[in-house]
Amino acid sequence: SGQQLSRTQVRAPFAGRVAKRLRDAGAMLAPGAPLFTLVDDSTLEFKAPVPSRDLAKMKLGAPVELGIDALPGAPVSGRIARIEPLVDERSRSFQVVVEVPGRADLVGGLFARAAVRVGEGEGALVVPPAALVRDGTDPARAEVFVVREGKAEKLQVELGVEAPDGIQVTSGLAAGDAIV
Repeated sequence: SGQQLSRTQVRAPFAGRVAKRLRDAGAMLAPGAPLFTLVDDSTLEFKAPVPSRDLAKMKLGAPVELGIDALPGAPVSGRIARIEPLVDERSRSFQVVVEVPGRADLVGGLFARAAVRVGEGEGALVVPPAALVRDGTDPARAEVFVVREGKAEKLQVELGVEAPDGIQVTSGLAAGDAIV
């Protein structure tokens, strides 16, 4: 009948891509049985934990550059869409959600690394992370060994912005100091 024929049409509630096909063509189905898993990939979300000490540096709408392991040499841009207002007790971090416009080569579940520009500092003193001695009590302070008159001298320094390849020293060092 016409009513039974109208029940054979399947329409998605949104435009997207079929991620999984759960039934074969011609199979008898019970009412309400799922047929497909659909993905709305017009916008993807990247979720990342951020140390609680950096909460004040994260701003809604801030641009984020993502490096995706599966797509080397193809950086992806997004913006901070949500900052979840709850710090995980074990990791002492909170979650940031970055929205990324969908594109054909992006699929859910890829591993990515994010970089958020939190400020610029001209003439900043930057040292390699391995040059710092930290006791873990204060993330904004460390010790560094400086060569003075042929001897290593231990200095207390205050830290600023941290990146994987360098950490800003805001006080305690002078430009040109030789560090160990």
